[in-house]
Amino acid sequence: FPACSIKKDASRVISLDELKALVVAGADTDVQFLDTRSSDEYTGAAAHGNARPGHVPRALHLEWSDTLQPNGQFKSTDELIALVAAAGLSADQPVVTYCQRGIRAAHTAYVLEELLGFPAVRVYEAGSRLNMNADDACGVCKRPEIPAWLAVPKGSVAEQLETANVALEELVALKLKRKAQGATSREMVQLSIQVKTHQQSIWQLQQLREQCQGSWCPHCGHLK
Repeated sequence: FPACSIKKDASRVISLDELKALVVAGADTDVQFLDTRSSDEYTGAAAHGNARPGHVPRALHLEWSDTLQPNGQFKSTDELIALVAAAGLSADQPVVTYCQRGIRAAHTAYVLEELLGFPAVRVYEAGSRLNMNADDACGVCKRPEIPAWLAVPKGSVAEQLETANVALEELVALKLKRKAQGATSREMVQLSIQVKTHQQSIWQLQQLREQCQGSWCPHCGHLK
């Protein structure tokens, strides 16, 4: 067979050094990390040969196989939208996917970019095996992560809930307007993801409000 002539597009992958820089930047960057491995790998319950099991700090989780039907075909667009929204992903912010060696991460990157229209998706090429076996890597976490919008205090839960409801109403109105104007299917998918993400956010905020009633809220530092 002739040698493969396909060249790697460096703009679609990210190195360990770049990953470390983004982790160090923390809340100063809007990049979202997405762990596409199994739940046990994400939490560190399964090491899979790694010296330091767990996940990249701030990484959200969506197992790559959850995007597939039992017959191996992709799930419907509505089902995929619900999955990424439940994971806490925002369609208007960059995403870096990763797994153990890059294969599962590339699969999920395809789903995000080609099926759901995410505009900026890159794959951590080296995979977690390099990060989790290097002494000077960017660190490993085992606790579940929550989306950045909830991790950073932004006033009381009630205030956040009010803001989220207003934003949801505006997004729904925009979606209806763009549909009437003949928006492309890709734009409509992106808007659907944003609507679903906001709905998920509102649900989480409602849960927090119930937990915080009559006590000092550990999530936002306000007395309820």
